[in-house]
Amino acid sequence: MKIKIDNLNFSYNKFKVLENIDLKIDKNTITAVSGPSGSGKSTLLTCLNRLWEEYDEALINGNIKAEIEGRLIDIYNKKISVSWLRQKIGMVFQMPNPFPMSIEQNLLFPFRLKTSPFYSKKRINKEIVKALKKVHLYEEVENRTYLPADSLSGGQQQRLCIARALIPSPEILLLDEPTSSLDSNAEKRIEDLLKELKKECTIIIVSHSESQIKRVADHHIHVENGKITKDIKY
Repeated sequence: MKIKIDNLNFSYNKFKVLENIDLKIDKNTITAVSGPSGSGKSTLLTCLNRLWEEYDEALINGNIKAEIEGRLIDIYNKKISVSWLRQKIGMVFQMPNPFPMSIEQNLLFPFRLKTSPFYSKKRINKEIVKALKKVHLYEEVENRTYLPADSLSGGQQQRLCIARALIPSPEILLLDEPTSSLDSNAEKRIEDLLKELKKECTIIIVSHSESQIKRVADHHIHVENGKITKDIKY
């Protein structure tokens, strides 16, 4: 088990978004989260990396534990660094969001936040190449990483964002409808990539596509009105 959620409740502006969520997620699996718009799917992801804390008027209670670096930790323990947590539990959003800088600078950015010992320039370059190869983008951008990231196609930008999320070596990767704005070819590349990545991390993906869920998921939960109404492991 990689993640254990017990009696999670979340509200925003006194409106209950999630109610009595209990969930167990196994290591090295892809868990798909489906449900109608406004059902709490994206909120559930933000509870897992504490991104909701950036917003006022939000309130959470319950318990979330995750196995990180071989230890089962309470991710809301006050001793836990949020910066460190978000490196270990990375997130990729619905719309590709490369930073307004070069391809290379996008991939250098996580090293400014990395809570690891000092990395030499040679080591940094090695890590960047490694991340680009993982998302099958290296050969496409090898000689033009100086170009603006927004010069890439939509599918390439999303793979760049995944590569950026992989730089800190996350153990859990959260993806909020990462293929919704992509064409079918780019969607397939992302899906194939996720199936490869689950060998090294645990993945949770929000998806509206039943066919996509059938193609990639090991575990499927359906959320309606803030509650889990279906929890199936394949």
